[in-house]
Amino acid sequence: MPKNTPNLAVPCPVCEDEDLKLPNFELKAASTVTVLQCLTCDWEFSKDQSVKIPGNLVRHAAEAMNIHEGYSSLGEYVRDCVRRMNEHHMRQAASDQFSEFMGALGENPEIFARMIEALEEDE
Repeated sequence: MPKNTPNLAVPCPVCEDEDLKLPNFELKAASTVTVLQCLTCDWEFSKDQSVKIPGNLVRHAAEAMNIHEGYSSLGEYVRDCVRRMNEHHMRQAASDQFSEFMGALGENPEIFARMIEALEEDE
């Protein structure tokens, strides 16, 4: 059974250009969401998605919304949760990369000396 192929001729939400868009295959391989890049303005975007949420998870969300207050709808709460989780993952990835960098410097301090020399030459 063939998989659905994305429509690559969708309007860009920024420049509204309707020419073909370039799919991001790296993100497609990591998820089931198609991310497109506009070749006119270089904006990356995806189409809006509808996600089914199991009832038990909706109940937990309702309890959390009752505790935290300030959310006008389940959709607003879910978008906020996804946004916060994304921010957490990005911070964690940056922290992991910095830890690897510092570990490499600890194992070979000569790398740091070469980096300082390169910066001094640029000035």
